[in-house]
Amino acid sequence: MLIAVDHGNYAIKTPNFSFVSGLAEHTVRPPLAEEILEYDGRYWTLSGKRISYQTIRKLRKVLTEEDHK
Repeated sequence: MLIAVDHGNYAIKTPNFSFVSGLAEHTVRPPLAEEILEYDGRYWTLSGKRISYQTIRKLRKVLTEEDHK
């Protein structure tokens, strides 16, 4: 089976669906957000904005460090 996927820093797209892949970082818990990731005193929510390359590098570093603890 072959599944076509286009992923970038804004959306992940398949032939039938498109998902937001942008993230927004917050220093306080967003009161109205429903889906929140909390890590190391910071909060992350889905966003329709493109992710900056600095944020991508920061997330990659955080996730890699967590894997090696």
